[in-house]
Amino acid sequence: MDGMNTAEVIRNKEKDKVHPSPIVLMSWHDNEDYKKECSKYGINLVIKEPLNTASLKDILTKFSPKWLAKEKTKKVAVLKDDIVGKIIDIPRMLRNYGNNEELVQSFLNSIKQELPRRVNVFTTTYEYGNLNIVRDMAIKIKMLANYCGATRTEEASSRLIQCILHKTNPEVIDQTYQKTLSEIRLLQKHLLDAQKV
Repeated sequence: MDGMNTAEVIRNKEKDKVHPSPIVLMSWHDNEDYKKECSKYGINLVIKEPLNTASLKDILTKFSPKWLAKEKTKKVAVLKDDIVGKIIDIPRMLRNYGNNEELVQSFLNSIKQELPRRVNVFTTTYEYGNLNIVRDMAIKIKMLANYCGATRTEEASSRLIQCILHKTNPEVIDQTYQKTLSEIRLLQKHLLDAQKV
């Protein structure tokens, strides 16, 4: 297996990772066409053999924590506007709870009561800049969203959690927070509209 095939296998294994591992290929080839071909396989950097001090320094600089943090920020920023899914999925709830309409209605009522409290803590702690509590509230909101099949709110919350965990730049965190809050508000509106199952 050559370097390109190896890189392709690694990228396929990491396809669900938001921040895949950097791949550096050592080769006797050094022209631009070869580098472009390598990038198609997910190779981040091609260095000419033999490895020398300058090449090693280039690798260490390029893949330093500072560079990786920038890459993480770019990837999260690319994801922020492509949320798809259901705002609320009552048929899924019915399937999950054995078509028991009473139980589903009970869950919906609980979520309608609990969600505003969690959103209040979520928004207040964000205003005060306490991102650890914001993350904890996003986890709890994500769980509530899961109960009622609100895949959009789940996805938005997951992205915010990842932004905070990876300490992305404040601008990206703010954009992701605003998007998450927008999805939560939409869910709240639909919960209020869902009076009866």
